[in-house]
Amino acid sequence: MVTLKLDPLPIRGLMVISLEDCDAIDPYKLVLKVPREQLPDIRIDCGLDDNLLEASQRLAKELSDSD
Repeated sequence: MVTLKLDPLPIRGLMVISLEDCDAIDPYKLVLKVPREQLPDIRIDCGLDDNLLEASQRLAKELSDSD
C-alpha cells in the first residue's frame, strides 16, 4: 500500500470564497500534482446513466495522459 503525504490544506474547515481557494482543494488538480510513480491504483466506477459519467471519464483521461 502506498501512502501519499500532501501538504495540509490551508483552508480546511473554512468557507471557499475565491477561485484560488477552490483550486487549493480541487481533487482533479490535487491528484495531478502527485508524481505518477507515487500514485496508487485508482479505480473509477460509474454507471452509464450516472450524471457523473462525463466527469469520471475526464478524470480517467487526465490521469492516464499525465506524465
